[in-house]
Amino acid sequence: MEESSNRRAKYRRFDDRRVAVMLALHEVLFDNPPGRERDELLLEKIRDDFYVNRAELLRFDVPEPGAPPRLCAAAGVLGSAPGERAFDGPGAAILFDLQRGNAGALTLTRFRRPSQFETETWTRLWDVELGPAVTALLSVELVVERAPKSFIWLLLENDSREWGSHDRQLAEEAARLLGRAADRAPV
Repeated sequence: MEESSNRRAKYRRFDDRRVAVMLALHEVLFDNPPGRERDELLLEKIRDDFYVNRAELLRFDVPEPGAPPRLCAAAGVLGSAPGERAFDGPGAAILFDLQRGNAGALTLTRFRRPSQFETETWTRLWDVELGPAVTALLSVELVVERAPKSFIWLLLENDSREWGSHDRQLAEEAARLLGRAADRAPV
């Protein structure tokens, strides 16, 4: 009996978190016109819920193969300035390829190198492309039909973090909502 109630309480906590985040995102979507300011408000809601230092919206406006994305909006503070980061480096290119090849959220920590990265590329990704203080990344692609391909990056600095299944699930649900909003935005 006790085990059952413990599991149930955990589920309710995540469900409460999910509902709160989705309602907050809906409020921002309904109360603000499309644009950078609304994108920053949406990212701030997500950043606050995930307890990360920075949330970023990266957009591939140019449909050319290999063209790097641009930073469209950000929320929070990061130790390195976003303009100093290279979205067209070899590590970012592998990261975007991995993201395109996998549905759903992609999670990385500085301390666990996936086999797709060579040691030098992995080190450059974290030291230069993401920023030397960044230690964990959750990347999720917005699910869009007509809007430009976009990603949300959640960046954590100077802290260890294993992203849980609830984090990934919530990030994916938020990305679907923001993707629908991007598709319906006036061109």
